[in-house]
Amino acid sequence: MKKWQQTGDIGNNIGFSIMLFLIKILPHALLILIAFPVSAIYFFVAGTARKAIRKYLDKVESLTGKKLSVWKSFVAFSITLIEKCEGWVGKVNYSHLHFRDDSVDELNNTLKSGKGVFLIVSHIGSAEEMRALSEELSKNKLGMKIPVLSLVDFEVTDKFNSMLKKLNPDSMLNLLSVRDLSIDGIERIQTTLDDGGIVIIAGDRSGDRNIEVDFLGEPAQFPFGAFYLPLLFESPSFFCVCVRTRDISLKKSYEIYVELNMNGFEKPGKSARKAFAESSCKKYAVFLEKHVQKYPYQWYNFYDFWSK
Repeated sequence: MKKWQQTGDIGNNIGFSIMLFLIKILPHALLILIAFPVSAIYFFVAGTARKAIRKYLDKVESLTGKKLSVWKSFVAFSITLIEKCEGWVGKVNYSHLHFRDDSVDELNNTLKSGKGVFLIVSHIGSAEEMRALSEELSKNKLGMKIPVLSLVDFEVTDKFNSMLKKLNPDSMLNLLSVRDLSIDGIERIQTTLDDGGIVIIAGDRSGDRNIEVDFLGEPAQFPFGAFYLPLLFESPSFFCVCVRTRDISLKKSYEIYVELNMNGFEKPGKSARKAFAESSCKKYAVFLEKHVQKYPYQWYNFYDFWSK
C-alpha cells in the first residue's frame, strides 16, 4: 500500500503557474462549473482513490446512518482545490468567512498580546482559508498584520514561493516543507512566532513518527510532530477547521471553528512533552471526528488513512 506522501496530494504536480493565472482572471462561478468535468475525469481514472474514499465513507455511514456518495467527495475536492488557489492569488472576499462562537476570542487575545501561535489544521475544508483568517483578524480585530507560515508536506521551493508573491504581492502566506526542518527552517518558525504570527501545520497526515489513536471506530496514525512542535517552541496552540457551509455550491461561504488546545504551561521535560503530545493528539482526533461526521465530503483523504 502506497503511503499518501508517495502518491502526493492531488493537484501538486499540475502546472501551477498556468492554473493559478487562469484562476486569477476567471470568475468564481465559471471555475466551479469547470470543476465538475475535471472531477469526473479523475473519478473514473483514480481507482485507488475511489476505494480509499469508499472505506472512509463507510465508517462515517456506520456512525451517522447517512448514505454517502464517493462522487460527491471528488466534486467537493475539486471545488476546494479551486478555492485554495484563489486564496493563494489573493482572490478572496472576507465576507464569506463566518466565525463560530468558540475559542476564536481567545485566539484573538493571544495574538493581540503579541504571542505567536500554532494552528493545527486538517484536510477538511480549506486550510488555505487560514491566510484569509489572518487577514480578517488583522483588519477587524487587531489592527496589525499577522505573518503566516504554513508547514506543508510536499517539496516546496523558493521558486514556488516567489511565484505566489508575483501573483499576489500582498500575500502573507509563506510555505515551508515540514520534511526539511533544517536550522534555517527552525529559525523561520521561531521568527514567525516571535513576530506574533501563525504557524500552520496539519494534524491528519501520518509521518515518519506517529501516534496511534482511535478515529472513526478504528486505530489510525497521526503525526507526532504536529503535536510536539508547539511544546518545543513553548507556543500556544489551537485546533482549527474551515469548512464550506454547503459541500457543493457556486457560492463561497465558510464557517471557521477554533478550539484551544494549549495556552500557557510550565516548560515540561522530555517525557512529559511526549505524554502531552499524545494527549493533544487524542483531543484533536475527537475534534476532527466531530467535524468529519458533520461535513464528510470535505475531508480529503485519497489513500487508506487506517493502513499501517
